[in-house]
Amino acid sequence: MKKIILLSITILFSLTQTYASDLQKLVKEGNEYCKKSQYDKAIASYQAVIKEGYASSDLYFNLGYSYFKSKNYTKAILYFEKAKILAPADKDITYNLEYARSFTIDKIEEIPEVFLVTWFKALRDQLSLNAWTILSILSFIVTIVFYLIFLLSKSIIWKKTAFWTGTITLIFTLWSLSSAYSHYSAQTNHNTAIVFNPMVNIKSSPSETGNNLFILHEGTKVEILDIVGEWGEIKISSGGRGFIKLSDLEVI
Repeated sequence: MKKIILLSITILFSLTQTYASDLQKLVKEGNEYCKKSQYDKAIASYQAVIKEGYASSDLYFNLGYSYFKSKNYTKAILYFEKAKILAPADKDITYNLEYARSFTIDKIEEIPEVFLVTWFKALRDQLSLNAWTILSILSFIVTIVFYLIFLLSKSIIWKKTAFWTGTITLIFTLWSLSSAYSHYSAQTNHNTAIVFNPMVNIKSSPSETGNNLFILHEGTKVEILDIVGEWGEIKISSGGRGFIKLSDLEVI
């Protein structure tokens, strides 16, 4: 029985290795097509990898770049946005995203964020989700150690040192956890989308008979507030709200 189990595990590992090898081959093919400026073929290779459930900031960036070079700016924006969610501090992604946006029609002035929110995001984006998670675990362990020293030590100096050091590491632990959770929420809460219709009227209600509030063009990013049947209530960066058909959007 042990031999059968071992054989099954070996076969499973072999299949996994083969599967990973196939995906790596597709990515490599896509990269080679990019170098040769064969962007349609590069897109096909990258999309094949994504269809298998694999995602990474580099993959999304390369796909966005291929779409950009093919002059499909809307899809380029979509995949640059996906890449930015996974690697928000990457300057190349940010630059290319902003450059791709310059080819869109809508130039919407954003409402400035509260300073503390901007400051928190800037610090959060210095590290990835995995890095913040590891830091929070390590910091929590250090906190426990210092509080144990505080409880067990008989020295007043050690008690004071351990207490205040443990308090500082506890605060850092909470910060790390909040940063990790913020990253996780950004990656899992798919409440932003890109307009994929060349031109669409934003309605006052989830119906074709609703009043036209304003017009959006393809490539514009919106926040999805609610879903009503085949309609979505959206908000743009300037604060404007309205309803749009979900079929006119592609979720990031």
